[in-house]
Amino acid sequence: MKALNRKPVISGRRKAVILLTLLGNELARKVLSFLTKKEKEIIKLALKSETKITEKEKIHVLKEFLSHANYLRTLRELNRELYFKIALFTAAIAISIILLTFKNAFYELENIFGELNKFLAIGGGYIVLLPFIISYIKNKTGKKIIEYAYKSTNTIRDIFTGIIAAVIITIILTFLNLNITEFTELKGIYNEIYILVLVFLAPFCEELIFRGIIYDIIEKKFNIQLAILLSSIIFTIAHIPRNLSEFFLYLTVSFILAFSRFITSNLLAPTIAHCLANLAIYLLTTY
Repeated sequence: MKALNRKPVISGRRKAVILLTLLGNELARKVLSFLTKKEKEIIKLALKSETKITEKEKIHVLKEFLSHANYLRTLRELNRELYFKIALFTAAIAISIILLTFKNAFYELENIFGELNKFLAIGGGYIVLLPFIISYIKNKTGKKIIEYAYKSTNTIRDIFTGIIAAVIITIILTFLNLNITEFTELKGIYNEIYILVLVFLAPFCEELIFRGIIYDIIEKKFNIQLAILLSSIIFTIAHIPRNLSEFFLYLTVSFILAFSRFITSNLLAPTIAHCLANLAIYLLTTY
């Protein structure tokens, strides 16, 4: 009885052969592609020289493999938990040191966080988001940004349309005595970065998201009219208007940008309009 229950003694090379057999041809080929040339030769030789594999050996190797996999999974989970605890501990120490070091500088910290909040409000977060936007467009359409958004059949017309749209938006905002920018006290290079984000990065990313990706999804599923309406509403909500006046302000601006996208069939006009309007309002409200 003991002889029947005894586990078979299997060499490491034979275990590898059995595992490859259990994986099947397609998966086995993928596994082999990760091996070195010498390792591949050893496995190929083993596949030819090893004798017939029994069911008992297959079961034994499979159980051993699963047991090892479970062990590695448990180890990864324990490591993850350990790293998390170390990270929390390190963060707690770092925060404590910062608080002790700058205990008399809360006013300065408040100013820094205030400016950071303004930076994020005018689109600073798009610095992180931009690579994901580009990757999404590439994966979904197979096109680069220029080809997807700015390929124009009449560039002069589209630039002119963008300038006209920017003038209309600036006039509306000036007439209503409202603005869509945040005043900043940043000086030097920080203020220049602020302006670059407000005038270039934020408009560029927002046009790709709202008049590009979202507009296209709605147009394909429904129609152009709904694409203009819904993309404008989503744009408005994303800017978190503080009151009804701001809601209709953002909605009006978005309608103008979406309409310029509609009549030109690309994002050149709305991007130019968005950039120029942001620049004009910034200059009008800070100088």
